[in-house]
Amino acid sequence: MKIKYIINELTPNYINNNGAINISELDDQRFDDCDYIVDLSVSNTFEKLALTEMLKDITDNKLIVDTSTSWGDKIALQENVSGCLAACFYSPKNTYETTINDQALLKKLSEDLNIDFKTVSSAGICFTYPRTVSMIINEAFFSLEDEMATPEDIDTAMKFGVNYPLGPFEWSEKIGREIIQNVLDDLYGITGDPRYRASIKLQL
Repeated sequence: MKIKYIINELTPNYINNNGAINISELDDQRFDDCDYIVDLSVSNTFEKLALTEMLKDITDNKLIVDTSTSWGDKIALQENVSGCLAACFYSPKNTYETTINDQALLKKLSEDLNIDFKTVSSAGICFTYPRTVSMIINEAFFSLEDEMATPEDIDTAMKFGVNYPLGPFEWSEKIGREIIQNVLDDLYGITGDPRYRASIKLQL
């Protein structure tokens, strides 16, 4: 089984992407020598849909899309998409959500990317883990706006008070603020719910 991977400048460094194709170089690529294409770029739903359409025009290969920061259930409806995953949103346990059930394919992806996967029934909007953690981190940044405590104190409270593996600010450094903001912006844009509005401190 041969897989080609697509990345962009926001694709996390913890993903083993040796030999991956940068999204800016797709026009010069051929895909007839692989079985799957895996899109590991970090972008919003509109950009993801545009990429799936572009790939549909140049190859018949099935596409697996990272929807850590986009509307997975909508993207999964595209005829050339065979699964979604959430590898681009850091997990301290190195285990990531996916809708893929094919065990041989999951084994290959795990070996290639040096991460583990857990199959879930639906990608939803940004999967469950990225969505939940982004909201926790956003609330921590709102706490900074309200001058409730220092980042260090908030991290300590969450690690020892509710047994989180990382404090929200530590988490934000591991994940990357731009990725977190992408999650929140897509959620806010799709649902219109003000609880997903990104903190000004997070955006700075």
